[in-house]
Amino acid sequence: MQNRIKELRQAKGLSLRDMSEKINMSYITISQYERGKREPKLETWQKLADFFGVSVPYLQGYVDEYIEINDLNDKEQEAYERITDMLSQEYPQTRPEFNWSKIGQLLINSDITEE
Repeated sequence: MQNRIKELRQAKGLSLRDMSEKINMSYITISQYERGKREPKLETWQKLADFFGVSVPYLQGYVDEYIEINDLNDKEQEAYERITDMLSQEYPQTRPEFNWSKIGQLLINSDITEE
């Protein structure tokens, strides 16, 4: 499965060097991420997703639905930020042991609002 880093970078009209300057990351590292030669840590996925304004699963290529953080209301954005902060702190180096798309899909399919 191919991530969408290069696709989104090119859609913004950015070269590797332009992007590296904007996010303070080596252009070689970004290139390796784009080609799947290196796997970002969860907090790096989040940094890249925030830069592009997309979800981490969308950036990783796990989901096809494009939802921007701005599509969420204030309470949803707060919940999203709290969840991603908690996950990056509690499980900082779990890839590839964890399949985050499975966990996300399970959350989507569950009704956590039931008492």
